[in-house]
Amino acid sequence: MAASPSSCLFVALALCLVGSSRAVMHEIPVRSCDGATTPSSLKMECSQFIRGTCILEKGQTYNLTAEFTPDRNLREVESHAAWKTWVEMPLYGHESQVCNGMYLTCPLRAGQTTSFSYPFHVHEFLMRRRYPVIWRLRDVDSEETTLCFVFVIKIL
Repeated sequence: MAASPSSCLFVALALCLVGSSRAVMHEIPVRSCDGATTPSSLKMECSQFIRGTCILEKGQTYNLTAEFTPDRNLREVESHAAWKTWVEMPLYGHESQVCNGMYLTCPLRAGQTTSFSYPFHVHEFLMRRRYPVIWRLRDVDSEETTLCFVFVIKIL
């Protein structure tokens, strides 16, 4: 039995919709902050990437990976991420303890390229809009910022 033209069109549209919701890894432009080291590379999964902005969908989790080279040895660092508006609002559900071998392997060595990976979850209650995000890794012992970067996302 041959498929009808309308059923073929339905299948084609369904395949396009499934394909369009897949996240693809993109190189994300960053700005420096706090006079700290900036990642040599920031890559993040995005549903879409338009004019330097990573487009994210509510309810999804996107992997973020920052490559950087510490300028000093660090025993342990903590992660701090926030929405950067007129006041910094910490990201809901953000885990600060990242020296667990899953997100980051500590201690960090000066001059050695390091990879920091984090699952960035977009909660359903967030408003649909553009958000500048500021992300810091701070030395637990001195509380000095060792890595700081700002990037822009848009939530759909």
